[in-house]
Amino acid sequence: MIPFILIVAIANPNLLRARMAANQATAVGSLRTIIAADLTYSSTYGNGFATSLDQLDGSGRGAASCEHALLINHALANGEKNGYIFTNSAKPSSDLAGKGCAESGASGFTVNADPVNRNTTGVQSYYTDETGVIRVEKSGPASADSDELQQRFAALSLTVSPEELSMAIPG
Repeated sequence: MIPFILIVAIANPNLLRARMAANQATAVGSLRTIIAADLTYSSTYGNGFATSLDQLDGSGRGAASCEHALLINHALANGEKNGYIFTNSAKPSSDLAGKGCAESGASGFTVNADPVNRNTTGVQSYYTDETGVIRVEKSGPASADSDELQQRFAALSLTVSPEELSMAIPG
């Protein structure tokens, strides 16, 4: 019994860190999804950017439209996903509404992604806007002044022998 408790006590912090890292990676991926959805919304409807995350959703509401574009999933549109809260702010536009749209879209947007419980569901906060640059803050809410997120990609090394290569290529 004691060895099991000891193993759980040692593994639990590692599991928490792994879960936070996964949540943070998902938050960054969700911000990329929102950026792509807003750019698609703007080019599809000619109405600027969406004024809310709900406007990018639309699940269960029929065909895609300016009011419900069917570009992001319902969980993300509700503003909470995988331990992070997503807050969208639209920059007002003085332009007329696009064709088929009830009201004009936004001239720009900002989205913040903050952990539901800092140091439990995530540590870092993220920020993005219509520029598509994702910014990160390690100790509080992120802003346009926060550091740009630097993505780290591990180099993939692949070694293939001439025999394996010849077997993989037909003919």
